[in-house]
This record gives sequence, C-alpha cells and structure tokens, in this order.
Amino acid sequence: MGRLSCIKCLPPVALRRGVSDASLRPLLRGSFLRLLSTAEITHPPGRGTFRRDTDSDEHKLASLARQRGAAAARAMFDDMPHRDAVAYAAMVGIYLKGRDLPRAEDLYRAAPPHARGIHLDIVMLDGYVKAGHIHRAHRLFDGMAVKNVVAWTCMVSGYCRVGSVYEARRLFELMPYRNVFSWTTMVQGYAHNGMLREAREMFDKMPERNVVAWTVMVKAYVDNGCIQEARELFNRMPQKNSYSWNAMITGFMCAGKMDDAIQLFDKMPHKNVVSWTIMVTGLAQNGFICRASEFFDRMPKKDTPAWNAMITAYTSDGQLNEVRRLFDLMPAKDLVTWNIIIDGYSMNELKDEALSIWQKLITTNYQGYRFHSHKGISSEIQSNEIDLPEDGTFHEPNLELAADGTMFVLMRGEICKLRLSEKKRKGT
Repeated sequence: MGRLSCIKCLPPVALRRGVSDASLRPLLRGSFLRLLSTAEITHPPGRGTFRRDTDSDEHKLASLARQRGAAAARAMFDDMPHRDAVAYAAMVGIYLKGRDLPRAEDLYRAAPPHARGIHLDIVMLDGYVKAGHIHRAHRLFDGMAVKNVVAWTCMVSGYCRVGSVYEARRLFELMPYRNVFSWTTMVQGYAHNGMLREAREMFDKMPERNVVAWTVMVKAYVDNGCIQEARELFNRMPQKNSYSWNAMITGFMCAGKMDDAIQLFDKMPHKNVVSWTIMVTGLAQNGFICRASEFFDRMPKKDTPAWNAMITAYTSDGQLNEVRRLFDLMPAKDLVTWNIIIDGYSMNELKDEALSIWQKLITTNYQGYRFHSHKGISSEIQSNEIDLPEDGTFHEPNLELAADGTMFVLMRGEICKLRLSEKKRKGT
C-alpha cells in the first residue's frame, strides 16, 4: 500500500483560545460525523415487501411518535384492530430510536406468529447492535429461521462497533452472499478501529464500489490525518456526492489548509447547508473570523450550528457587541447557544450580563431544559435533577456565577451548581 506513515494525530491548527463547549459541533470533526451519518451503512428491506405510503400504519406511527412521543404512538398501536408485521416493526423501531430497549424487547417477544418474520427480526437485531449488546444480537441471529444479506451485514457491523474486528471478518468470510454494503461495512469497521492498512486492502479487493464506499475510505484517511492520501483518492472518485465533497473539505480544515478548503468549496457543484456551515465553523475555529463572517453572510440558509459558530468566534475575539447582535437575531436558539453566550459573558468578566441571560432563560425558555445540580462547588460527588417551579422563578434570590459560566444558586439552604441539558420528554 505504501505510505502509511501518515497515521498519526492530526496536526495542530491555529485555534484561538476561547469559549469551549463540548456540545458545539466544531464541524472540524463533529459536523463531519453528522454529515456522513448516512455512511453508517444501513440496509432498507427489500423492495415491495413493506409499505412506504403516507397512509400506512408505519408512517402514521412514526409521524405520531415524532409529534407526541412514543407513548402516544403506543396508544395508537394498541387501538389498531389489525396489527401486522409492519406495525410491530414500526413500533419496536420507535422504542429503539428512543433508546427504550426493554419496551422494544417486550413488544418484540409479544409479537404473534403472523407478525414475525425477517423484517421484525432485523429491526430488533439492528437495535441490539446499536445499543452495543452484541451477544444478544448474536443469540437472535442464531435463532433466525431466515438470514439474508442484511442480517449478516448487521452482525458484521455490530462486531466492528464493539471492536471485535476479527470476529467481524470471520462472519464476513462465512457470508453466503455479499453485496457492496457488506464490503463497505467491513472497510468502515477496519477504519473505525484504526486499522487503516486493512481498510484500504479491503477497499482494493471490492468487486464493485459505489459512492458510499469511496467516501468511507476518504473519511478514513481524513480521520487519520492522511490528507494527501485522502486528496488522491478523492480525485480518483468516478462519482461524488455532497458527503464526499464535505468530507474532503473537512479534511483540509482539520489540517489547517484553509486555501485548499476554500478552493474545493468553490468547485463544489451543489452546496448544501452543511457545506456552508463547515466553511463558517472551520474558518472561525482556525482564527479567520473575518472570512468566516463573509461566508456566514453569504449563506443562503443558516442553520443553528452556523449561528453558534459565529457567536463562539466573536466571543473568542472579545467582540461582545457582535455576540449579542447575533444572539438577538437568531431565529431559534438551542442548548448550545445559551451556554455559549453565558460562558462568553462570564469569561469576559461581564457578570451582570451573564446573570441577565440566565434570568431570561429561566423565565422564558426553561420549559425545554432541565437544570442539574451538583452539591458542593469544588467537589462534584452526587447529582440530582431540579424541577423549576411552574412560574419559572427561583424563590431564593441568592445567585452566584463562577468564572467558567457555571451558575450557583442557594436552593433549600444548599449551594447547588447548575448545568443545563435537554429535558426529556415524558412518556418516552
């Protein structure tokens, strides 16, 4: 294969010291994983086997679950006069998507004979794999009356996910039939576990390659800091999609090659919101705030991560007027946004402004979040969740703000350290 000396940590980029927020997808890595999420190989059931129309039980259950949660979907499921394989698979899938494995297992086991079959088995198998329960997955796999290429590939993916690459390869070799997804899953499994040489050897052996396979290999090189190898492979791709372009641009950003990233972005035939956000965030994180602002202003449609990236960049640069201007202009703020601006004000020693933002959050938007308290200041030993009063106000006015933006409040006679996180929906 040749040049594998590139396997090393990514070179440091000229990042300005500023507000750090682990939830902020810096896009030099985080958004890259988001934009390549479809490269996590998933396999739809065979054509014509299951309904996909908007009047199907599957669609109705999924839509209701998105709008009102899994409990509402389950109530609809229980009221169905005829629950077929599609309905059972959809409801099990809803539980799995909500990470409610026990309810998914209970419903799977309760499925009547007419609702059982390979589709329901694969939905449950995929749930076990994604939850990291590879032994449960293998027991289910061994008991399946029919195993198709999707089931085999799911098991290969599962063993790769838990780091058992050699067991994954053993199953791969036992497969009675392999398709391009099976091969790509094995390539991705090697790459995910740091076995770049083996990933490339598997890639070179593939009897056919689609755009996903090429992109997975480019991503593997990018993740390992092999930018030159990634570039060469990218240039050889017979077909590229937005994920391919975004992957290579992200690679240049990770390596601090701003000019190469901009040139490639300009050549990109179809730019989506992720492409623009990668540019804004990458430039901002590398300290090119003016260029990041130019790209941000040019964005046809701005998503929340792009707004957060610019607010973070201005905070790092001490441009707090711009920070507040963008904050006030944002059409929708998420958890990251609130944490960024609170941290930014506190780190710039603007305690009153930070407290003001806290009070605004508490009185107007707290319903979407939950405040976690940690007893004690220097030692975080135990934690518990605090439900705010219905009127959204604290009845004890003693508030303190630490230098890192953490809020301390005297509640029920105890000092509590508050941390903001998403509130879980009831009934899921």
